[in-house]
Amino acid sequence: MRDRILALLCAGFIGGVLVQTLLGGMVLLKVLAVAAALALVFAVPRRSISLILVSGALVAGMAGAVRYEYEERTLRDVSLESFIGTRVAVQGFVADEPDERDAKTFLVIRAERVADTETDIRVRISVSTYPAFSYGDRIRAEGILKIPESFKGDDGRVFNYERFLAKDSIGYEIAFPRVTQEDGEGGSALKRSLYDLKGAFIGSLGRSIEEPESSLVAGMLLGAKQSLGERLLELLRNAGIVHIIVLSGYNITIVAEALMRMTAFLPRAVSFAAGSVSIVLFALLAGAGSTVVRASIMALLVVLARALGRPNDLLRGLVIAGVAMVLHRPHILLYDLSFQLSFMATLGLIVFAPHVERILGRVPQTFGLRTIIAGTIAAEVFVLPLLLFSIGNASVVGLATNILVLPVVPIIMGVGFVAGVLGFITPALAFPFGMFAQALSAYVFRMAEWFGSFPFALATTPVLPVWFLALSYGALGVLVWRLSPSSSAVSSRSTSLLFK
Repeated sequence: MRDRILALLCAGFIGGVLVQTLLGGMVLLKVLAVAAALALVFAVPRRSISLILVSGALVAGMAGAVRYEYEERTLRDVSLESFIGTRVAVQGFVADEPDERDAKTFLVIRAERVADTETDIRVRISVSTYPAFSYGDRIRAEGILKIPESFKGDDGRVFNYERFLAKDSIGYEIAFPRVTQEDGEGGSALKRSLYDLKGAFIGSLGRSIEEPESSLVAGMLLGAKQSLGERLLELLRNAGIVHIIVLSGYNITIVAEALMRMTAFLPRAVSFAAGSVSIVLFALLAGAGSTVVRASIMALLVVLARALGRPNDLLRGLVIAGVAMVLHRPHILLYDLSFQLSFMATLGLIVFAPHVERILGRVPQTFGLRTIIAGTIAAEVFVLPLLLFSIGNASVVGLATNILVLPVVPIIMGVGFVAGVLGFITPALAFPFGMFAQALSAYVFRMAEWFGSFPFALATTPVLPVWFLALSYGALGVLVWRLSPSSSAVSSRSTSLLFK
């Protein structure tokens, strides 16, 4: 019964956010309120548990719709409507880590004043690469204040830029304003310290590992991939291994599981603690941003599933974690591809990887090879429909490249981390570890260049309908159910598959 209640409440909340995202306005809230009231009116006299549960799901749906609507209304300040399309001065502080690109840098400003109006909004501005800004810097930006607009890409897909920024609670943008830095600092002192530590660590890596291998190691450890350049990033994308330089749940899981295997001779609790501590450490070192925290939660769930050997319990945890993340930032449900991919990859690792590993029984488990291959296949299968639907391409050679590259990723991250730490003491101590990390990183680049340069490496598709996504994941659900030992259970239990 508890599982059914949890399933209905979670489904109701997510459904409320989803429908409110698509429809907007107050119509859904009114309909849900009336439906919930009617269900209770009929349920109480009849003591109908089913109607009470339906009423609870409707109330949860109403809560999801209200949460989304509240987030929508805090994106913008109605007192600033008259400034849209005009040149204004925005004063505030850099509220997120700068997003550095080849030709420009994006800054998210927590605006405290626009013109002469006090406010509390987030504005994304684009600036030149130099001078560089850091989290917490107080700045004044003068430019044309705009509401972000959607645009169509070369492949015919419409990119909803407005909603893409809304997932980070950003409601305005200014393109290349005149920026001056002001005295003082803003934001969290803890986050400033973490970002300073991250920058110092990247500098320490650079003293013992040459470029571009240094940027690859920094990307693996901290998600700092900007300095790789577009050419190398494209090679990694074509080869299907760009995820190794994104601090995703899947990437962190690889390292945590490698550390757990290294400490397998110790009691299980100690081994699990080592893996968990490594995840928390990487999250802190990467700055503990919202994306990093979400990835770390996903990784902790997978590690816990491996340690307990009870993936079904962890599936329940994954769903609850996903709902909590949507509660925090409702727009991520439809407009944050990184969240969607991380969730689906983690789901694949929990529900599909054990079946794949059983099928690959003849593959040796030396250095965790069988687990790595099974996890790669499971994650790739579960994110493929989403990739094809969202961006219209996927790497054909990704599986082969991942099998050859992923076994060395934990080693690179391990020795790279040691090189970075020892670099704070003296480069001489860090040098041998840096050389080893550089040699393995060069191997990764060689594999990416070889596989990614194939003419057929990247498969592209036209714009796909929504039913393709529903059909694909419906088929995957049936496949997982058929592979499960409980697939012969009576059909009445199948409705609670996600929570049993």
